[in-house]
Amino acid sequence: MLSFRSLLAVAAAVTGLLLVGCAHAPKPSRPVGPGIGGSVIYITNVTLPANAVVEVRLVELNREGRVDREIAATSYPRPAAMPLEFWLPYQAGLIDQHQSYGLEAKIVAEGRILFTTTRPVPVLTKGNPKNVEAVVVPAQR
Repeated sequence: MLSFRSLLAVAAAVTGLLLVGCAHAPKPSRPVGPGIGGSVIYITNVTLPANAVVEVRLVELNREGRVDREIAATSYPRPAAMPLEFWLPYQAGLIDQHQSYGLEAKIVAEGRILFTTTRPVPVLTKGNPKNVEAVVVPAQR
């Protein structure tokens, strides 16, 4: 039979092993490579339909600030909650530091745009960030 001291020593050893094990637990992996992070948010009390999809695009802008071409895009079907945190990877070779880039976001359901950014959010070049908040507003019908 184990004495109180023996039980206490075993308990301390097990606790120590558990703490050491937790300290070395792997952390969630971060995306590797170039990309834009941030969140898509809408300011309304509307519940999204179950088939809603959040679409995010990185676009190159022309001198007038209009979309010239798409650089990268991703989508998130059935967002569980808003704001939606996103990560949009892109190919670094497609970015020209002398050009302007923007991030567009929209929420669609059954082919219909429900919410959209009013204009691209400036990103990446000319002092603009790589992490942004894209506010979407109800789409005009």
